[in-house]
Amino acid sequence: MTFQELILLSEKRSSCSVSVETLHPAFRVRRSLQVGPEQKLHHSPFCRKKKLTEALQPQCSCNKQRSLEIARRGRVFSGYCPRGWWEIAFPFLFNGELAAVCYFGCEKMPDGTVMKKIHAAGRFMLEYLQLEFLLAGYENELGGQTKDIPLKDRVQLYLDRYYTEGASLKDLADKLHCHTGYLGERIRAQFGKTFRQLLAERRVEESKVFLKLHREYTVGKIASLCGFDDSNYFSSVFRKITGISPAAYRKQHHSGER
Repeated sequence: MTFQELILLSEKRSSCSVSVETLHPAFRVRRSLQVGPEQKLHHSPFCRKKKLTEALQPQCSCNKQRSLEIARRGRVFSGYCPRGWWEIAFPFLFNGELAAVCYFGCEKMPDGTVMKKIHAAGRFMLEYLQLEFLLAGYENELGGQTKDIPLKDRVQLYLDRYYTEGASLKDLADKLHCHTGYLGERIRAQFGKTFRQLLAERRVEESKVFLKLHREYTVGKIASLCGFDDSNYFSSVFRKITGISPAAYRKQHHSGER
């Protein structure tokens, strides 16, 4: 999932307009963090209409700068803008510096139920950014020293990020600027397993969540969502790791619920 996709999903789940003010260069150089102009501050129909019909640009600019100053404290805050638009801001700090601010807004302050959804979506968005920045650092996109990062952390973070997108030992080796054979031996020594085994286990663990929580999804659909190209191969791998088939695992879990 890219940051842009996450913003769109957050809008749907929170029933708010979601926009972001990006300050760190990582949002320009890392593909997964790039967003379109429609996600930049502020793109809601309310804001567009007000900007076209009312001459309040100086007030908007001053309010934005004040918002960024508050965000540098690192705390979530909310309020109304000069145009009457309610927003809650989720600051994202990296190495103590403000890297971005995620804004959830609507025409009036939401009720408690909706507010809980907004906070949940905002926290998830901050966690996503933290993960992406850590991965960017591991891949040396932020000028970090990858030699000081434990291999287990690098491998696990890569699997968490790419297990649905054709993750491979070669791709990881390219990102870490080392030879595939050397990395494979290091992984086997560190984990006691091959990269292929770790990838299969990561995908199977994710598939368990879908099997438990999404009864409407077929086994084939779940296989695809978790990075398997073939449902029969998925079933074979799942059985090898868990001892039972995906269908049996689903039935077992649902029987346990009753």
